[in-house]
Amino acid sequence: YNLPFCIHNIAKLKNFIFFIKSIISNNTIVHLYNNLSSLKLALLLLLIPANKLIVHERGTIWNQPTNKYLIPCFIAWKSTLILANSRATKTMLVKKFSIIENKIKVLHNGISLKYKDKYIAHNINTKKRKIFTIGFIGRLDSPKGVHVLIESMRFLNGYDVILKIAGDGVLEENLRQSASSIKSIEFIGRVNNPYSFLDKIDLLVVPSIREPLGNVCLEAGLCKTPVLASKSGGHIETVVHNKTGLLYEKSSSNLLAEYICRVMSKNIDINPIVDVAYKEVVLEYSASKHSDKMISIYMKLVHG
Repeated sequence: YNLPFCIHNIAKLKNFIFFIKSIISNNTIVHLYNNLSSLKLALLLLLIPANKLIVHERGTIWNQPTNKYLIPCFIAWKSTLILANSRATKTMLVKKFSIIENKIKVLHNGISLKYKDKYIAHNINTKKRKIFTIGFIGRLDSPKGVHVLIESMRFLNGYDVILKIAGDGVLEENLRQSASSIKSIEFIGRVNNPYSFLDKIDLLVVPSIREPLGNVCLEAGLCKTPVLASKSGGHIETVVHNKTGLLYEKSSSNLLAEYICRVMSKNIDINPIVDVAYKEVVLEYSASKHSDKMISIYMKLVHG
């Protein structure tokens, strides 16, 4: 990221002291990201008081075992506010870690609109490719459900369709082996610009088994690329079935293949769906809107 401010290394003593002073100060807001399960933070907060401390949970807590609830509970207790990136994350924090619901506020992620004009030159009507291109982009790990998508491709044998998988991760070799007998699957590795990838496919499939929010659904909406996502976690907040995208029951490879066939055969009119999705992203999920909401949260914290 090219950030418009200086990054201070907290490992340096003077920066660490400044950090502690900021946490203690009643005049400084300290905003931490994905530290709800941090043992180091818990130990620090055990030794010092905290004022105006925000802990922003954007997905890492989903991997925290239920039996390790003491650290998240303690950090939440010491914090002034917990921000959750989705209602699904908030529900998980309440039910899994017994964090007080009133202390959690939902703030959906925002995405930059700077690529909007470059990659919105055409929509599904003008993507006239001979072979229907399905895309997946993300971490190749079990929660992302890529194995379900690969399995669904076995039901599409004989169709003019190709699946392009972008990304890498711990399961890459296993997934490659699983897909080795299917000629219509291509692994392309990490991509530098997700918008360029999303603009070159006919359908984005997001088969996550669990998902805190699913930024890629918003990014696809910005490209007017239709989204087919599993009915999982935050997906049901960013994808409204038959309005801004399509949802299917997670872990069902045959149902996923059926939905892909319906999109390919144009049994589902995708044009109004991608138009609504685009408008929804621009109006509700822009980085500037996210920033305005964040400033409002800060002001309430400052003025009580």
